[in-house]
Amino acid sequence: MALILAASERVFHEKGYLAATTDEIAAEAGVARSVLYRHFANKADLFRRSVLLPFVEFLRDYGRAWRSQLESPWPDERLMQTMVGLFYDSFETHRDTILTIAIAADDIDAETNAYLETELDEFFATMLMISENEIHRRPWMSLDGLDLTIRLTLGSVAAAVVLSRLFMPHGTARPSRDQVVDHIARMTLWGLRMRDPDEVAQG
Repeated sequence: MALILAASERVFHEKGYLAATTDEIAAEAGVARSVLYRHFANKADLFRRSVLLPFVEFLRDYGRAWRSQLESPWPDERLMQTMVGLFYDSFETHRDTILTIAIAADDIDAETNAYLETELDEFFATMLMISENEIHRRPWMSLDGLDLTIRLTLGSVAAAVVLSRLFMPHGTARPSRDQVVDHIARMTLWGLRMRDPDEVAQG
């Protein structure tokens, strides 16, 4: 089954969900199509288990870095840089998967789409809980629009990784991984204040 999942992932990444066929996946795995259907109900099932599930498992694993600093809270900058860096590296690892999911969004069946939306909602609910706990320990941060702040921050990290050819400078001006992580972390820290610049200057 692992052979089929690996082949399925390769075909979906190369062809996209809409163009990929179970015949191509079976051929890539070197098995008969009947063998494929013994383990997987259909193409949507293959997509869920070879592309979505590894991505979802990465989301579920989030929180280890946060939990490691609960007893001795990290400084604001270190906490934010660690979190942004964790997602940057994970998005880099899952770059092809994120692109495949984004491209397939309008083509996957309702059940698969509902599965993805449920998992994403659970992930962001976990992120919200973690962030609220941190804000209670860091009273300068604002709870105002926190869920949207989290989503936009992670969207910025994902765009910096997955869409880097479109949005990042090229050649020698291209920023390093650490520069991008540091910049997004600082932007997020300032954004979490959600205060008027004049108020910040006066305070």
